[in-house]
Amino acid sequence: DITQESIADVEMTIEDIPNSVLTAIEEQQRKYPHMKVAVGIFALDGSKAYIYNGNTKLFGACTIKAAYACFVLKEAERRGININEYQIEYVPSTDKMGGSGDIATSSKKYYTVKELLQKLISISDNTAYRMLDKVFSVDDFKNELNEIGGATEFKNRYFSYTNVYERYNEWRWIYDYEQTGTEYAQYLESLLKMAQAYYFGIGSYTQHQHKSGWTENDDGNMYTACDAGIVSGKYILVILTRDDWAEAPNAD
Repeated sequence: DITQESIADVEMTIEDIPNSVLTAIEEQQRKYPHMKVAVGIFALDGSKAYIYNGNTKLFGACTIKAAYACFVLKEAERRGININEYQIEYVPSTDKMGGSGDIATSSKKYYTVKELLQKLISISDNTAYRMLDKVFSVDDFKNELNEIGGATEFKNRYFSYTNVYERYNEWRWIYDYEQTGTEYAQYLESLLKMAQAYYFGIGSYTQHQHKSGWTENDDGNMYTACDAGIVSGKYILVILTRDDWAEAPNAD
């Protein structure tokens, strides 16, 4: 058995994606001939991975929010912030962000950190992301990403381009934090089982930790549908797709 302490010493064996999975990818690419696809399946012990287009960087959209939620909870724990009580003011003129979420249309003025995290993950609320940034700096988050081998190329302040290795490194970081068993680490696991827009389609979305991401008509044409997470507590799955010719994101 591989212990938590020895995981860092494991050299990962990387193999091409199995033919059965490749066949499924190619079937989708026949339906959507302009779609770019990257897939990574990683053993949680760090020993083995199956990769397709591993170095291809695609826009990850809101999949970055899983790692940001981990950053927020680690920072809250380090700084002694009670996420159930600490409130952040919603200032529409500076905090409102378009896209997914419901805070932007709300008249509520104050949200606890926990409420913002729930909205950030469950319904991918973009305004919650910007509000949390006022207390838990995205600049500091990016420094952390750089340390762990996560995303480094951002399209704007909040959303990154990424490849499957970078997204894996973020989820490995999430998993390692969860293994500490602290109150906030346990909450992170439950939080990431609340994420909706469940593109994986493996059982119920509440069975697995994940965070999807999508864009519509971004930068002219950037129709993205992505998902990444921990499946059955056994492996990390990352799927990134982009189709600049589609009329809408294809989650197939």
